Amino acid sequence: MASLTPPPPPSAAPRRPFFVRWLYNPIQRRRVVIAGVLALLYASGLAYGSWTRVCAAERCPSIMRLNPERGGPQQTSKVYAADGRLITELGIERRTVLPLSEIPVHVRQAFIAVEDKRFYAHHGIDYWRILGAIKANFLTLRYAQGFSTITMQLARNVFPEHLGREKRLTRKLREARVAVELERNFAKDTILELYLNQISLGPNVAGVKAASRVFF
Repeated sequence: MASLTPPPPPSAAPRRPFFVRWLYNPIQRRRVVIAGVLALLYASGLAYGSWTRVCAAERCPSIMRLNPERGGPQQTSKVYAADGRLITELGIERRTVLPLSEIPVHVRQAFIAVEDKRFYAHHGIDYWRILGAIKANFLTLRYAQGFSTITMQLARNVFPEHLGREKRLTRKLREARVAVELERNFAKDTILELYLNQISLGPNVAGVKAASRVFF
């Protein structure tokens, strides 16, 4: 005798997630593509406008102040005894300017390894380092890592009155613009020489030569 029990209804197909459904729906796919293109155009326009306008109205300093032909970083006046001993230095900061050839190679390599591994590869802005900093800051949910290159640090150290040190996007954009201008006008070795003679390494101590005298 045949069973009178009705067959079970066919099970409903599992509902696909939205990011899968839109692949198979031409209307939704078109909307997502258009929205993505518009968002990309808006972000590109905003980035371009910010980059071109951040230095408007002379908000960025002139890099000619760093021209080595005009003397470059100013060093302190030194007072020596009759036997050649250094008695004192006169100036706001202790600084002895050295050409790059007189700075030991291992000192140059140490600063590059710690501060800017791709110094000789980028043009003032290290985009790979920016991505790494964004990842590190996102994972820690705080400002855990910066992305300033040696050239950007040089700009910040030489022009503190124009660029400042606050953690603001406009300040970082101005710093990046000045760094790009430095890279366009000076050789890499010149930038490294200016940086090693300009970097602050202690209270009123600027440059590696002055730091070696103070700490060693």
